[in-house]
Amino acid sequence: MVTKEDILEALGIEARQDRFLAGILVGAGVGAVVGSAVTLLLAPRSGRELREKIGERRREMSERVRARMPWGEKQAESPPPGADKRP
Repeated sequence: MVTKEDILEALGIEARQDRFLAGILVGAGVGAVVGSAVTLLLAPRSGRELREKIGERRREMSERVRARMPWGEKQAESPPPGADKRP
């Protein structure tokens, strides 16, 4: 089996430990925490009101998605034949 190190060596590129993905994951985690804190501090509604509003929007979006699906409300019961098959 050919590994990443083999390919890099064949191209004459020095193999090094890649910490790119770890950096992205740490950055995304820090960004999520900071974003959540700022959102909570600047939210114009209380926590309860905000949760209720989010729940309402989720229900509205779910209804819109179900209405646009080819099988409509029956989606939760059973999809049409062949819907689970992938090309």
